[in-house]
Amino acid sequence: MTDVVVAAGLVRVDTDKGPRFVVTLRAADAHLGGQWELPGGKVATGEPPSDALRRELHEELGITVSDVEPLCFSHHVYATRTVLLLFFSCTTDPGCEPRPLQADALKLVTHDELVAHPFPAGNAPLIRLLRRLGQPK
Repeated sequence: MTDVVVAAGLVRVDTDKGPRFVVTLRAADAHLGGQWELPGGKVATGEPPSDALRRELHEELGITVSDVEPLCFSHHVYATRTVLLLFFSCTTDPGCEPRPLQADALKLVTHDELVAHPFPAGNAPLIRLLRRLGQPK
């Protein structure tokens, strides 16, 4: 079984309708393909997780972000791999519009839509935290 460390971002996009959060659809041929997730990716050996998140968000969505802050983590055992998910919150920099460069689709969702969204099992600790914290200001 493979051990993987992943940095995932709760990416906030400030819109004229209020804050929205980025969710992406995993490519069909990827691990957990066809499922919605928070964007991010593998942390390289020796790479700080926040740097990995910034790199992955640029590669996957074409964006830069600020205010990168740790939120929580999750250690989950899937059938084919064990994943340590490091969740961060961040905000898109002004003028950055996320695009699905490596995902099959992208959605901007409200907080309520986010906590009700079906995510892979490893995301459960983050969703519980977001439900407890409630709607961001």
